[in-house]
Amino acid sequence: MTTYHPCTTNMDECFHRYMKQALTSSNKSRTTKPALPLPAASRTSKPRLRRLRIRIHERRHALPTAGHRRDPISRENEAQQGLHTGQHLNVSDLNFPDPKVTFFYGPHFHFIEKDSVFPLSEQSPGREFSPAEASWFLRIQDKAAEHLSGSLGQTIRQEDFLHGRYRFLPSGLEFDLYFRSPERASDLRVTLFQPVGLLHVIRLASIDPKQVVNVVVPVRGATTRLRDLLDHLAEGVLPFDPALSLTLIAKDIRTAGEVTAMAEDAFKALTSFKWKVNARDALTANGLTIDDALTKEFGDTVLVAEEEPFLHPDFLVRCRGNVARGRQVYFPVPFALFNPSVTYPLFDQEVPHLIDQLVVKEHFGYWKHSRAVAACVSRADLASLLKETRRGMVAAMFKEAVMSKTIKIIRAPDPSLFLVYQDTNCTLKERESYSDCVRERALNLGSQVTLGMSLLKVKEGTDFEGILSKRFQYFSLIPLLAFAVALLLGCNCAQNSLIYKQAKALRKLKLEAASRVAADAMQK
Repeated sequence: MTTYHPCTTNMDECFHRYMKQALTSSNKSRTTKPALPLPAASRTSKPRLRRLRIRIHERRHALPTAGHRRDPISRENEAQQGLHTGQHLNVSDLNFPDPKVTFFYGPHFHFIEKDSVFPLSEQSPGREFSPAEASWFLRIQDKAAEHLSGSLGQTIRQEDFLHGRYRFLPSGLEFDLYFRSPERASDLRVTLFQPVGLLHVIRLASIDPKQVVNVVVPVRGATTRLRDLLDHLAEGVLPFDPALSLTLIAKDIRTAGEVTAMAEDAFKALTSFKWKVNARDALTANGLTIDDALTKEFGDTVLVAEEEPFLHPDFLVRCRGNVARGRQVYFPVPFALFNPSVTYPLFDQEVPHLIDQLVVKEHFGYWKHSRAVAACVSRADLASLLKETRRGMVAAMFKEAVMSKTIKIIRAPDPSLFLVYQDTNCTLKERESYSDCVRERALNLGSQVTLGMSLLKVKEGTDFEGILSKRFQYFSLIPLLAFAVALLLGCNCAQNSLIYKQAKALRKLKLEAASRVAADAMQK
């Protein structure tokens, strides 16, 4: 009997155990019996794992007939082979389980090949499977091939897999896998559906809103962006969440005094706010030292960022809640803003204040997931995570967290953490990172649409200012409006002409009547 097991320690181990149970269910039940109601005494027992639902179609290189009538082969395919099939589930429709999708918001399929996946994404047209994904899909293919072999009476191997697709649905995960039939001149398509299992409470933790978060940021000097960050913390964050402290690491010791003076001016009205500036020579210590972040009065949770992080107050709630000492760290994926001078003119808008730009919107930025740039960790874990900072503090922490056997990594987009656009200079002196610097600089300029319009403007001389604004949505109605105006003018002219003719005829009748009256009067 396959049962759930409680997950109390390692989530990854639990997930792999769950998938193994789902994909290696025993073939004990060869016949299908009607489900009986559970007795009252057995309702508290552990539930059975819901098995994969499977349906098979055979494609003979011809269009299907209307109604998709079943033939003996299709009835043979419905044989029970340790998996629930469409016949037993009463779901024979080809569009099961979700026939209706919208063009933009439906649960679309992702195409898969033997070692690649092609999602619907402008930024990533295709990529190779990760090792975990490859192992998972191979088990899915093996289970489908095993079912096909038992149903058709022929040997279908995993090597006969051609291609397929999958999609996530509210009720589970759906697969459509295509196999080559070695003994028949046809291809086989098998549809698998993995229902969502029962939910298990893994952990329940309370979040202390008074737990201080120490924001640690390395800075190059008293720049304009640093001033914007300090003003944003003083005006947009601390009034809503005062459980915050700040540590600025001046990479160049010559700029430490300027950074200190700027911070004093920004926080002069916040006497209870704790902040400090540490001077470190970038040539001898690239980044943060352990003692600086282990200052207890500055907070038990530390937010380490590679560059100035602009955040909303609700981000601090997730930073506190996703950290567990020795067990869990949080690597948020920030929303990196595009060049505002490229984006906003296309929307017929002036570039707003920096704080007003901190919004997740299409064409205004992207999720910067190419590398780790921020991390929320427990203060006590820094000693084990921050061993080497040659490639950056956060990258080093992520590497150590991956190698750890006890620490779980939470990495997800966070709509309240932003990186502001800043034009950077890439030099050939840094040959190891020069290509990455140029690529990142190009990505930060704008989206595919905005950069394409900018290129057309340079190439063809067309001004696209305001083309993405709402007023341009009505430009297609201009010809229709012109036709309507012309039609109204024509109708008006025709009406005036008809009125003029009627008035002229009326005047003529009046003149004739007056002449007759005068003639009659003279005769009398």
